[in-house]
Amino acid sequence: MRLIDSSAWVEFLRPKGDSRIKHQVARLLEADQAAYTCPIHFELLSGVRRNEENDLRQAFTMSHHFPFTPGDWLSAAAFERLWRSKGVIIPRNDLFVVTVPSDVKWRSCAAIRILTWPEKRSAKDLKSNNSDAASV
Repeated sequence: MRLIDSSAWVEFLRPKGDSRIKHQVARLLEADQAAYTCPIHFELLSGVRRNEENDLRQAFTMSHHFPFTPGDWLSAAAFERLWRSKGVIIPRNDLFVVTVPSDVKWRSCAAIRILTWPEKRSAKDLKSNNSDAASV
């Protein structure tokens, strides 16, 4: 099972999206290995283009949804405190996305990308490197 990050879903849905990412997401969907969680669902629903709405709905029906639980809020807060104590500022939605895979021990590229960045990165650095987090 793979948690697919919002940026990878966006590439998958766009007619001219990155073909490598489109192929990887399609392969996960076909293998019944694609998953999403509430923060990703929210990001996609709030930013979907009208011409992509049906494709997004269909992709969600072919994917596994893992809801954000009350305990996930506590975990996200702990992540934020940990990284802030190290001087790393991470956008909250990225922390929310990281929380579910850390709880269920999945491989999430978004989680791996954030957790392996060197200390002293700013939110600006994180956002400018977001394209790497899209790969699944």
